[in-house]
Amino acid sequence: MTVTKQIEQKHQEDLQRLRGFRLPDDDFLTKCFEGDTTSIELVLRIVLEKPDF
Repeated sequence: MTVTKQIEQKHQEDLQRLRGFRLPDDDFLTKCFEGDTTSIELVLRIVLEKPDF
């Protein structure tokens, strides 16, 4: 297998793994919003339906 094909195969495997993530999963959510309080507040406003959160 050529290096290019190995890289492409690895890329496809990574994409497949990413498709399995969902934002509500604890580890994924934590990493996505790490240190980003503005985004966390926005998600809470949407989920809680409280624009004045």
